Amino acid sequence: MRAWPFLIARGRRRGYSVLLAPDFLVTEQDYGFLEDNVRPLPGSAPFAVAGVTSPRGRPVCLVWADHTVTEADLDGGSTRDEHSRPLRLMTGFLCSGKVSEPSTEDIDKARADALETYRRFLEDEEHFAVESSAAFEAVSAGTPKATPPPDDKPRFWMWAGLAGLVVGGAVTTVVLLSGSEPEKPVNPCAQPTTGLAVLTTGTSPTVSCPPTKSSR
Repeated sequence: MRAWPFLIARGRRRGYSVLLAPDFLVTEQDYGFLEDNVRPLPGSAPFAVAGVTSPRGRPVCLVWADHTVTEADLDGGSTRDEHSRPLRLMTGFLCSGKVSEPSTEDIDKARADALETYRRFLEDEEHFAVESSAAFEAVSAGTPKATPPPDDKPRFWMWAGLAGLVVGGAVTTVVLLSGSEPEKPVNPCAQPTTGLAVLTTGTSPTVSCPPTKSSR
């Protein structure tokens, strides 16, 4: 089962926000729901699991843990914000399947990737942009994503083709019926002329018209 690390945290000056998200969510700008659903854990809960649906209708499973930043996590600097509150991270992973028993190996892998992002974030909090995470193969117990239902488009085009044949047949019938009456011959002498005769060239016969009476 494939999984993607994510990170939600605050800095020394900046509040909580998504700092690391799956690459496809960053591309589609569809990662805001992570901040809405991932919250600090109460008491000593080791992790949390939640099934949610993104604003674009993508069902996913979130697994995360709450982690207080230590000096070992940083390359120097304070582990508290400007209000002297301990810095906290919510790190975890997202997958399209259902996780029934999260593995500490997967949680630790996601935290390691998140800490690298967090260190870069602390260097320039104001200008930091969300980073994309790559997928890894999770070992947590769960159910992979279900196979999507078959596409109904071929059936639609089949009915559209049959409808086209029916309409085409009706049009052909109308054309045949409208063409069943023979055309009336055209009298060339009834057409206005500039002389006493209308002459045609080629294989067509020469047509002579009698002079018209002049009006008095």
